[in-house]
Amino acid sequence: MIKFSEIPYSRPDMEEVKEEMSRLTKEFEGADTYEKARDAFVREDALSRHIMSVSTVAQIRHSIDTRDKFYDDEVLFWNKAYPELQEYLDNSSASMFL
Repeated sequence: MIKFSEIPYSRPDMEEVKEEMSRLTKEFEGADTYEKARDAFVREDALSRHIMSVSTVAQIRHSIDTRDKFYDDEVLFWNKAYPELQEYLDNSSASMFL
């Protein structure tokens, strides 16, 4: 089992994430078979889960030591990035089922 301290963290490029979310949503909407729609949905869901996971790692590490400048900056980054990313998450194929 991996220790929490060993979980890798790197800040994602939000422009790349937004582009990928948009591309996968369009791919899902334009799918002409169940298999293509499912594939786009699964990849989009994996991307969303990855983003949620790395942001959670940053939040927890910041909570462990609020004096850590790196994770303090990461929390500020996520506080700005989430509202920008929310539009893409709301338009994602996964949100169509909510």
